[in-house]
Amino acid sequence: MLPVENPPSSELTKSKTQSAIQSGYAKFYSRSHDAVINVYVAAGNVIETHEHKAISRQLEDILKFASDYSMANNDPKQILEDLLLRAEARYGKQAHQVEFTVQEKEEGSIAVEFHNDALTNATVHIQANLNENQQRFQLALEGFHLLSPVPRHEVTYLEEGLSQIFALNETVGLLPENDIHYQKAHRLCASLEQKCGSDIVRRLREHQAYISRITPAQIIDLCGTFPNGDAQSLCERWPYYQ
Repeated sequence: MLPVENPPSSELTKSKTQSAIQSGYAKFYSRSHDAVINVYVAAGNVIETHEHKAISRQLEDILKFASDYSMANNDPKQILEDLLLRAEARYGKQAHQVEFTVQEKEEGSIAVEFHNDALTNATVHIQANLNENQQRFQLALEGFHLLSPVPRHEVTYLEEGLSQIFALNETVGLLPENDIHYQKAHRLCASLEQKCGSDIVRRLREHQAYISRITPAQIIDLCGTFPNGDAQSLCERWPYYQ
């Protein structure tokens, strides 16, 4: 999976234990309007804005509570539970429930390991002794695969690219991996959202809940302007899992 470079020492991390970023301040409108979540630095300037279309007040409250609780406790499992809520807000509900644990280890690849054929029990492996920004990145990158679990050999460029975009959006100062396949996946997914709208994955998942089982035809049906060749590439199997 993606190795992570050390970010600059002056990076801002999303943690209540560091005063640089004060997150969790959210401005919401009525239930029928868009929710706009702003992230502020200590000086009071907005550094990030996230829009979620027509999010219910109940989900807004759940997201804020979970984010505050996980960051205050600095528990990897709680952080990942919060990240999954945020992934659901952006990409749609989890395809099926997965019971999971998080294991931090000194050596080895970061990965999701499923323990049964039904893909309902898993361990998310991340590196130990990370700063909070890197830890959040790895949890978001691997935990994203809990949103719509499929057997490892079925994972596509679409799912890997979205996991990168999600993890990068949830962290500060990190860059995509310098690898031709990861770069291709990131580029194709960014192009999909740019050409078809930021809610395209949510709309696709209304027809096929499992991201890696979305077909090129389904992409073109919802977004006729998206190049057919790129749709085919997005649905190709991830080469590192074959």
